[in-house]
Amino acid sequence: MSYIGNTPNPAYQNFARDRFNGGAATHTLSYAPGTPDAIAVFVSGVYQDPTNDYTVSGTTLTPSTVWPSGTNNVVVIYLAQPATVVVPADGSITSAKLVSGITLTNSGNTIQTLTDATTTSWNATSGAIALWTMAGSRTLAAPTGLVTGGRYVLIITQDATGGRQITWNSVFKNSASSMPQPNTQANAVTAFTFTSPDGTNLRLESNEAKVLLATATASSSATLDFINLIGFSHYVFEFSNIVPATDAAGIWVRVSSDNGATWLSGGTDYAIAGFNVDTSGASGVTANNGTSLWGISPGISNASSVGASGTVKFLDFNGSRFKHVEAHVSTYQAVTGYVVWSGLSMLYHGSTTALNGVRFLLSSGNISTGIIKCYGIRG
Repeated sequence: MSYIGNTPNPAYQNFARDRFNGGAATHTLSYAPGTPDAIAVFVSGVYQDPTNDYTVSGTTLTPSTVWPSGTNNVVVIYLAQPATVVVPADGSITSAKLVSGITLTNSGNTIQTLTDATTTSWNATSGAIALWTMAGSRTLAAPTGLVTGGRYVLIITQDATGGRQITWNSVFKNSASSMPQPNTQANAVTAFTFTSPDGTNLRLESNEAKVLLATATASSSATLDFINLIGFSHYVFEFSNIVPATDAAGIWVRVSSDNGATWLSGGTDYAIAGFNVDTSGASGVTANNGTSLWGISPGISNASSVGASGTVKFLDFNGSRFKHVEAHVSTYQAVTGYVVWSGLSMLYHGSTTALNGVRFLLSSGNISTGIIKCYGIRG
């Protein structure tokens, strides 16, 4: 005969039973039956009706009326003996007990909040997703509780001050380069995703290749400044509809190596070379090997419906070499009324010091309106 599921065992099984001397108010059973119907009780061979003649609570059997005294004259037969469930001790299951090819991972949906400290700890058994608000530059210790093949997410939030950096433990690995820093802007959020190949190390799986770090909106602003630019290979600034308060003002750019405490303005620090062409077909060349700033656009019309838009890309901004910069700008020119496109190659060669700040300003007056967005690019 065929069966669905396991083939029944044809061998007969003896029912477990207890025997008691009658005359006691209660009797202690060997097992907890759960309900009175899970046992059959006989007193001197007479069947007792469940609930009416007795009750059970745990392993306590209580007759409704004390049964007559006698030697082993009370017999209890277990009709449904409870199964014994064994829970293995923590850390007691070895790989020999597991089928080959199985992957163990920590619960990816469990979220925990890390306690911010000079050296911050992460016990992954409390959550594979960790939230961490940094109130200072910290050291992140080697996480505990990792499993081979586990995926882990670290979500870092800067406090209202910003500028917080991490000294990563050596178990954190990045195949491309050293471990990157989180976005250091005040209140900025950065997510890092890791995979553990061996239950000890964590390899950076991904975090955003292009991260919006800050947005500055002009409103009669003398400057638009971006500081704490640390932890990315390159930085891209996208500006749109920059309108000067003063007609024919141009966009200037300076950099800082001390987070904006000072803005570098040596007379020969900046070099620029480029080509421009306007909608009349006229073209020109821009070239200066030594100046105190970069001028990246010609005089801009202050009409509110026009302005200047474009991108400026800083390469290896935090590196220890001269800083190369590329720019593409489209400007509605005040004097001619033509649209001018400029392609520029620039160099900061004042020193090889790592830079961490960028300032946008105008050659004259304030920035009336416009938006500049700063993105960090991971190499």
